Amino acid sequence: MNKFLNLLFIILFYSCGTDNTTNPSSIDYYSDDQQFLDELIELNDITEDDLTDDRITKVEVDSGSVSYYRVEKLYLENMGLDSIPPSISELENLNVLILTDNNLHFLTESICDIYNGLDSLEVSNNDICTPSVPDCIINSMTISVFYENQQCVIIPDEEDLDFIEDLISENWNDTAATELITELNNLTTWETFTEGDKITSRITEIRYDNKGIMSIPISLEDLDSLERIELQENQIEVIPNIIGNLSRLKYITIQKNNITSIPARIGELKKLEKFKIY
Repeated sequence: MNKFLNLLFIILFYSCGTDNTTNPSSIDYYSDDQQFLDELIELNDITEDDLTDDRITKVEVDSGSVSYYRVEKLYLENMGLDSIPPSISELENLNVLILTDNNLHFLTESICDIYNGLDSLEVSNNDICTPSVPDCIINSMTISVFYENQQCVIIPDEEDLDFIEDLISENWNDTAATELITELNNLTTWETFTEGDKITSRITEIRYDNKGIMSIPISLEDLDSLERIELQENQIEVIPNIIGNLSRLKYITIQKNNITSIPARIGELKKLEKFKIY
């Protein structure tokens, strides 16, 4: 009886067949892409679980004998990232890189290896406040715009501040000083520049029309980023000759004052495009 049952079981087993289907092997990231992701985790206080599907868009690549994933888009905003590994240069398929609202203090120069392939790069609201910004970024946007989007404390240039203080002290009494500093700052255009190893804000335009100004302080010569001067309808009698030191100056409108002569060094302003005095 037992032999009969065993034989019946064998017959049923082979007659029904077996399930010969197998699960396809899982697809891995391309080795360079996996290296970047591993280093990103290692350099920052994150885990593999933080790199969810909504953070990474990948594309499957079939090379014939093997298939693998390449990273196509990275949405890494607000993850507390401190550093981006240099191996980002190996992400050849990357076209979107979002790094906003992190704690980045610098961007690796190797990002320039993939920069031209990026449709979108966003790095605002970080702490990238050193002058060492990759060349590819400096060449594509003004450095002032880049730093304005960072959480940087940018200190105004001391000599430029001295000019405003000198202007006030030479033209108004002390009781008016506090209000005038605020008013003149609102009529002054400041831009961010890198100077050596620091970031500073410099005066590029002054628009002080009809303010009762009688004298231009000699400290004007220190405004070496100045491009525009507007001093119409004041009581100025003399334009200081040191104006010839302001090599970036493009526009001077100083008509309706009490000026009787033009300083000889005006001719040294090679970039001057407009000069209105009378």
